[in-house]
Amino acid sequence: AFNSQQSNTNVTAFSPTLSYFHKTGLGISATSYLREIDGKFSMYQTAISPSFDKIEKKFMYGVSYSYYVKNKSIESTPYNHELYAYIQGRNTWLRPSLAIGWAKGGYSDVSTIPIKVNGNYRWILDSTYISLTDLSLSAGVSHSFILNDIFSKNDAFTFVPQLSLIGGRQSFETSSSLVLPGVPEREVNDDRIRKIYKLPTSSSSTSQLSLQTLAFSTSITYINKAVSLSTGYFAGYYFNNTVRSEEH
Repeated sequence: AFNSQQSNTNVTAFSPTLSYFHKTGLGISATSYLREIDGKFSMYQTAISPSFDKIEKKFMYGVSYSYYVKNKSIESTPYNHELYAYIQGRNTWLRPSLAIGWAKGGYSDVSTIPIKVNGNYRWILDSTYISLTDLSLSAGVSHSFILNDIFSKNDAFTFVPQLSLIGGRQSFETSSSLVLPGVPEREVNDDRIRKIYKLPTSSSSTSQLSLQTLAFSTSITYINKAVSLSTGYFAGYYFNNTVRSEEH
């Protein structure tokens, strides 16, 4: 859902994962995300994810929580916490699935604004924190193509294409504070300065619950005993969203 708010990008990323899954369905994983940023290959975030999955004869389901440890790269997700739950059918050739996700986080944005005081220009630092909350719903169909015992008796190759419709709603709130270099913070009158120099105020915005994305994705995985190597591709067509804004 967050991708629909961004500019068009084409990137290749690597995400090494260390996971442990118990036969009870409990599991935990740590996933790092690596890609080229400003000409340098670097790790920009890591997700720590406890989870629970259950495989029944006719369907499977699961739930997970992710906490993101990030550096200061602008490529990092703005979200800090994420909850995800899914259910998927297993006894038909095309497997239907439903999923729901909730994410919350935020980021800081600092801009410099020139103002003229007694004929001289001074720079105001406008520090804004944007708080984001995201709810997404997904319905999809997929099929798993599986080849067993390719190079040994303990390996397998899977190819899983999926078509999905994704909807949801997003909301954000901004809170700003002004800093004048050399002036104690307690002496800065935010409201007065914003009114005189017509600086933007804090605001909030919530989108309507709507259909947002038609997506095609696929994953290819090679499994050998406890080790797997996966790659995936995601292509999405993003529908326009109507955002309702409220100024404060």
